[in-house]
Amino acid sequence: MFHGTTTKWETICVDDMNIEPDEVLIVNGITHFGNLTDEGVDIYSPSPRDVVLNNIRKMQPDVFILFVTNVSYSAPIFITRFREALFYYSSMFDMLDATARRDNHQRFLIERGLFRKCALNVVACKGLDGVDYPEIYKQWHVRNHRAGLKQLPSNRDVVKAVREKVKE
Repeated sequence: MFHGTTTKWETICVDDMNIEPDEVLIVNGITHFGNLTDEGVDIYSPSPRDVVLNNIRKMQPDVFILFVTNVSYSAPIFITRFREALFYYSSMFDMLDATARRDNHQRFLIERGLFRKCALNVVACKGLDGVDYPEIYKQWHVRNHRAGLKQLPSNRDVVKAVREKVKE
């Protein structure tokens, strides 16, 4: 059975989930993890990212899916943030160029509706004014490890199929 929640990530706990002992628990973090700040409200409060990961560990999920945008454009220094955003979004536009014509309406919606908003957030906002606070994969890997979560090995057949699809 699927149980969704609209609770803030930082406040979710296993008791909120109404999980039966024989149920499989999958925590899906495909969206919104990049919106968690790295800093607490003050120097004495823990990082919201660490709070969420510790809460997930306490839930003891059978599977935890974490989607990571492998980029670090949340640096406090503007030029560093701008350079990281430039590299990241230029690769996004390169992918769009390779897969969608420039006069494609869906491409226009992605560029204007998604990329513009995200790029503006990266360049114009920092600290608590921002909305998106990505960390690179290695940083998330360390956080997960500290929280007691471990990465499952990839299925070789799936990896092979994905590689073949990319080569096509």
